[in-house]
Amino acid sequence: MTSTPRPIDAASASADTDERALLDRLDRRDLAALARLYDLHAPAAFGLARHLLPTDDDAADVVLDAFLALWRCPPGPRHERSVRAHLLALVYLVYLGYGADRAR
Repeated sequence: MTSTPRPIDAASASADTDERALLDRLDRRDLAALARLYDLHAPAAFGLARHLLPTDDDAADVVLDAFLALWRCPPGPRHERSVRAHLLALVYLVYLGYGADRAR
């Protein structure tokens, strides 16, 4: 069974291009690009962190550390995953480390 290709949604194609441009700017150390990525993805990142952690403060710390990791090592504009997927993976990785640090 073959599936019929779906038309590309202009808004999602534009968002993908915009995010690629933001990653390119982030790679060039543009703080405004980081701020824009934060505005776009912090709510989802906080939602995941809050689901994993018991307090808003703990979740905010994890999100901050995830964005710091994004700043320190941006994935670059040719990255295959979406920015949101990459950031949520960072949130989870920071969470794993956060739990280990708190246990010490």
